[in-house]
Amino acid sequence: MHRPGLFSRALIAALVAGLSAGPAVARPLVLPSEVAGASSGPRLAIVVVPLDAPSRLSQGVLELVAEDAARVSGRFEVVSPRELFEPQAAGERATKVEAARARMTAGQSALDELDTAKGVEAFADAVKQLKETDTSRTFDDLLKAWVMKAASHAMGGEVPPAKQEIERIIAVQPRAEFNSQFFPPELIKFVEQQRKLANGAKGELTVRTEPAGANIWVNGQHRGQSPVTVNGLLGSRHQIVAALGGYALVVTELPPGDSTLELKPGELRPAYVKAVDAISKAPKGPTRDQALVALGKTLKVDQVLAFLVKKSPVGEQSEVTALRLEVRDGHNTAYATTTQPLAAPSDALKTFIDGLVAADAPRQGKAPVTHFEGGGGGGSGKTVVGIALLGVAAGLVAAGIGTGVIGQERYTQFRATPQVQTGVSAGYANEARAYGGVSLGSFIGAGIAAGVGTFLLASSGGGAAADEPEPTKKKPALKKKDEPAKKEALKKDEPPKKKDEPKKEEPPKKDEPKKEEPPKKEEPKKEEPPKKEEPVKVDPKEEKRRKDEEARKEKEEAARLKKEEQAQADAKKKAEADEKKAKADEAKRAEDERKKQEADAKAGKKTDDAKKKADEEAAAKAAAEAEKKKKEEEERKKKEDEERKKKEEEEKKKKEQDHDDLRNY
Repeated sequence: MHRPGLFSRALIAALVAGLSAGPAVARPLVLPSEVAGASSGPRLAIVVVPLDAPSRLSQGVLELVAEDAARVSGRFEVVSPRELFEPQAAGERATKVEAARARMTAGQSALDELDTAKGVEAFADAVKQLKETDTSRTFDDLLKAWVMKAASHAMGGEVPPAKQEIERIIAVQPRAEFNSQFFPPELIKFVEQQRKLANGAKGELTVRTEPAGANIWVNGQHRGQSPVTVNGLLGSRHQIVAALGGYALVVTELPPGDSTLELKPGELRPAYVKAVDAISKAPKGPTRDQALVALGKTLKVDQVLAFLVKKSPVGEQSEVTALRLEVRDGHNTAYATTTQPLAAPSDALKTFIDGLVAADAPRQGKAPVTHFEGGGGGGSGKTVVGIALLGVAAGLVAAGIGTGVIGQERYTQFRATPQVQTGVSAGYANEARAYGGVSLGSFIGAGIAAGVGTFLLASSGGGAAADEPEPTKKKPALKKKDEPAKKEALKKDEPPKKKDEPKKEEPPKKDEPKKEEPPKKEEPKKEEPPKKEEPVKVDPKEEKRRKDEEARKEKEEAARLKKEEQAQADAKKKAEADEKKAKADEAKRAEDERKKQEADAKAGKKTDDAKKKADEEAAAKAAAEAEKKKKEEEERKKKEDEERKKKEEEEKKKKEQDHDDLRNY
C-alpha cells in the first residue's frame, strides 16, 4: 500500500473534511419531500382502488402526486405507498441506511487518521448497503459514499481502482464532482474523458413491470410509470427502483437493454385485495367506508386517503372519487370528485389533491360526516368548494416558498459572479427576477384563494350546519310526489321524520279549519289528493322500465368499452410484437454484420500470419546464409593464417639452415 508523504498527509487531513461535507453533485435547490413533509400529525395511508381494468394503469400516478402533496402540506406523517404494505422490509431498509451512514462516519475518521486502507473498506461497505435500500431516496448518500471510496483509493496512490470507481460513478451521474485537491491531474483528466463519453452515450434502457404502471426511478431520478425507456446511458449498471402500492419494492441494478421486473405481493396485500373487492361491489355505499376503515386498522394508520377510479365514457379521462377518512369512526375529513386525464401527473391533478389534504371538514356535532348514498351528510357545495380553495391556497404558498428560495439562490449566485462575466451574471439576474415574480404571484393567488374559500365556508355555516337543513328541504317536496326518487328519500329519511312529523303535520291541520271550516265537505276533498295520487304507484313500474333501459344501455356501453379495451390491447400487443420483431431483425442484422467483420478480420489475420511467416522464413534463410558466409570467411582466414604460418616457419627453417651452412663453411 502506497503511503502519502508528510506534506501530503497534512494536506489530506486538512481538506478531507471539506470533501465529505460537500455534496457529491451539484443539484437544483428544491424542498426534499422527506424534509418538507416531516410532521408529527396523524399517520396517513394513500390507497388507490381501481374499479376497472384501464384504471389500474393510473394507480402509480395518483400515488406519486398524492404522496408529494400530503408531505408538502406538513399536516401528516405520511406512510409512503412504497412501504405501506411491507412494513418489515421497510424497517430492514431503514436499518441498512443507518448502518451505511455509520460506516461513512467510520471512513471519515479513518481518513482523518491517514489510514486510506480502512477508509476504502468503510466506504465500500457503505456503498454496498446503500445499494440495497430505496435509492430513489438515498441516491445522494450513495453517490457521496461512492465518491469518498474513489477518493480513498486516490489518496492511497491506487490509481487503477480509483479509475474503475470513477468510471462507474460517471455512468450513473455524469455531473458528479471530484475535487482536484484529492484527485491528481491524471485522474481529473480521466474524469473529463468519462464525462465526454457520457455526453455522447447512446445506450438505451427499457424497464417493464408485471403488473404495468409502477413508478420507476433510474439513478435516483423518477422516470414515469412502466414501461419506461431511458436513452443516453453508458454501458455500466444503473440503480433501478420500481414501486406500486400493494407490492414489494424492487431495488436492483440493470445494464442498458430491455428488462422486465416481476412485482411480488407485499406482506399486507391480502388486506388491500379484500378492501378493493368489497369497495368494487358498492363504491357508493356504506361498505366502501367500512372496508377503508378495516384496511386502515390493518395498516395501523390514523387516516386513509383513498381514490376510487374508473374510466370515463367521455374521451381519455378518468372519473375519480376521493375521500380522506378517520379510521377510528369513518368520519370523512375531505371528499371531492373530478373527471380528468390521469396518464401523467398534471397541475390540475395536483390542485385537486391539494384540496383534499389542506383542511379537515367539520363533523355534524359529534357525529361523523359520510358521503355514501344514504349516508346522511357530506356538506354543501359551498363547503366543498371552500375547502378546495383553501387547499389551492396551501399549494400556492408551498410553490411560492420553493420558487422564492430558488430565486434567492440565483440572486446570491449573481452577487458572487464577477461582473466581467456579463453573460453569466445576466443569466443569474434574469432567473432571480423570474423566480421572484413567480413567487410573488403564488403568494397573491394564495391570498385570493384563501379569502374566497374562507368566505364560502363562513357563508355555508360549515359542514355540519350546511347538512342540517337537508331533511327540512326534502319534506315539503314530498307533498308534490312528482318523482319516484323522492319516495326513496322518504324511506331513507324515516328517522328524522319521527321527530319532525308532529311539527310539520300539525300546521296543515290548523290551516284546514281556518280556510275551509264552513264547507266541511271539502275536508274529504283534501284527503282525496292522496287517494288520487295512489295510482302514482304505477311510477315505480315506469321507474323500473327506465332503470332496465339504463341497465341495458350500461351493459351495451360496458360491452363497447370492453371491445375498445380489447381492440386497444390487441393493437398494443401487435405494436409490441412488431417492435420486438423489428428489434430482433435489427439484432440479427447487427449480428450478421459482426460475424462478417469477424470473418473479414479473420481472413485478414490469416494473410498477415502468412506474410509474417514468409518474412520470418526469409529472415531465417538470410541469417543462415550470413552465418554460412561468416563461417566460410573464418575458415578461409584460418587457412590463410595456417599457410602464412607454415610459410614463415619454412622460411625461418631455411634461414637457420643457411646460417648453419655458412657457419660450417
